[in-house]
Amino acid sequence: MRVTADDVAKAAGVSRAMVSRAFTPGASVAVRKREHVLRVAKALGYRPNLIARGLTGQRTGLVAVVAGEISRPYEAWLLEHLVRVLSTNGYQPLLLPAFRDANMTEMIDHALAYQVDGAIVAAGSVSRDIADRCQASGAPLVLIGRVLEKNGADAVCCDNIKGMWQLVERLVK
Repeated sequence: MRVTADDVAKAAGVSRAMVSRAFTPGASVAVRKREHVLRVAKALGYRPNLIARGLTGQRTGLVAVVAGEISRPYEAWLLEHLVRVLSTNGYQPLLLPAFRDANMTEMIDHALAYQVDGAIVAAGSVSRDIADRCQASGAPLVLIGRVLEKNGADAVCCDNIKGMWQLVERLVK
């Protein structure tokens, strides 16, 4: 059976709110009290429920990542690097595979239901409606290789025109 914050509170002789504060960075808790609660929690095998934390308005640490066919070399490389940078910065990816018949609106809505802290779309097209839903939920949206006109989302793209000029210049030399 899963250990709850109520179980930790009872075993530590503190309130449920104290357990929550002990696991909240920067919360006002005496050092010795926090250490006691964390020690009891560890002994019981307690882990905070990140989904529940998201329901209280705190960050979940989840970032939705919409990726293409990860068996392709570029997608695998991109996903590896995204996951590395996300985890280095305290986030975990919620992977959403964009198969050919994927419904992007349903996928992003599903991710938003998990209270993700943001979304990165590296495959598929995103509508203005999806960008608006992300913005309304407070989850920043970043597109890779695509641009949503009129400030719909941040985008990471290459400069194709400059790249072609450099390619032609190189071939001419």
